[in-house]
Amino acid sequence: KKNKTKNRWEDNLTLPSLTKVLTQLAGLSKEHSAIQKLVTEKKIIPSIYRLAKTTAVKGVGNLAENLLSSLKALQPG
Repeated sequence: KKNKTKNRWEDNLTLPSLTKVLTQLAGLSKEHSAIQKLVTEKKIIPSIYRLAKTTAVKGVGNLAENLLSSLKALQPG
C-alpha cells in the first residue's frame, strides 16, 4: 500500500493543475486571514511542506514555499 501511495503522490506532482492551484492559493491567502484560517482548518499544511521539498517537478517546490510564506505573513510573532 505504501508503494501505491508513493506512486499516486508522484503522479499527482505532474498534474498541470497543481501549479495553478498553488499559485492561486498563495495569491488568495496573502494578507487574507479568512483564507489562511481555512487552509489551517483543512489541515493541508503538512502536504504543503511535503510539496515544498519537491525539487524536480515544474517548480512545485518553489510554489509551495511561496504559499507557506504567504500563510506566515499574517501570523503574529
